[in-house]
Amino acid sequence: MKTDSNNYPTYAEYTRRSLVRLRKVNGLSDELISAIVIRGIVDPQIRAAATNAKLLPNDLVEFFSIYVKPSQTKLNNTSRPVLSRFRNTQWHQLRKREHSSNQISCYLCGFFGHKQVNCPKRAKCHSTSAVNDKPTTSKAHVSTLQKSDPCSLVK
Repeated sequence: MKTDSNNYPTYAEYTRRSLVRLRKVNGLSDELISAIVIRGIVDPQIRAAATNAKLLPNDLVEFFSIYVKPSQTKLNNTSRPVLSRFRNTQWHQLRKREHSSNQISCYLCGFFGHKQVNCPKRAKCHSTSAVNDKPTTSKAHVSTLQKSDPCSLVK
């Protein structure tokens, strides 16, 4: 049974419906039924109070009828930020604003009509073959690489 108290308007209603389902199952003790119902309560303070009271299934509905759930409208209004400035504006219009390419200026050359990434005066990368014309290893280094001294563990 995968339900919790969020799906019901009150804790007492959740408890009533859960007890009806759990009483159909044979072999469950009263303590286990109480533990299953209490585990489905989402509010940690109410769940702790019910656990400390060590209630039997017959007493659960009366116990949970004392507690009032906060209304869903209050929770939804407080959790979302108020965007009064953008209330009538759609989100895709805020994200994408039309810009004329003549208004865009390049930070590299200062001309209008393109960005720095697409700047024609941008420095070109040199090919790697032109940079690496001469070999980096010397003859002395090559001769030491060819000699292989046995390590101390092999001796």
